[in-house]
Amino acid sequence: MVSVRQAVLDDAPALADAFVQSVSESYSPIIAPEDMHLFSYESALESIVGRISAGECVLAGEWDGRVVAYGRWCVMPEEPWPYPAMVYSLFVTPAHQSRGVGKMLILRCAELSVENGHKGMMIGSLRDNTRALGMYEGLGAKRVNEDPFQIGDRSYAHVLLAWDDLPSLIMRLA
Repeated sequence: MVSVRQAVLDDAPALADAFVQSVSESYSPIIAPEDMHLFSYESALESIVGRISAGECVLAGEWDGRVVAYGRWCVMPEEPWPYPAMVYSLFVTPAHQSRGVGKMLILRCAELSVENGHKGMMIGSLRDNTRALGMYEGLGAKRVNEDPFQIGDRSYAHVLLAWDDLPSLIMRLA
């Protein structure tokens, strides 16, 4: 059974593990091997603990009560995007991908966006992460921008997508 809830500090190790597992699976064919060290468990744990401690909207995706996914929702009004609401992070362990966990994280982020007065929502991905882009586009997200994204000393193509009709997305996923 899939569920999504607000993360607490005790979730941080499992969230960091989900992040590292997902990045290792999804990014290792995309990111240069010498840059993969930038996605360490230690740095992920430190970042997640800081975000939860600061009161940011960090989400825990669960499968049968076990944390298997890390999500983060935020509002970025300073960005020149169509919508300031954003799914900023979405990482699901490889063993739990294609089981609805990512969709439920997107659903919760869409609900948070609507609850906070937003009609649309953004999400981004590396262009070569075709599995993630396929899921987002399959759920109706449209590509709105492509820019370089710096990781280590290298630049990678980053795609920004938008959902324009969150009530429809929510109905589709609920």
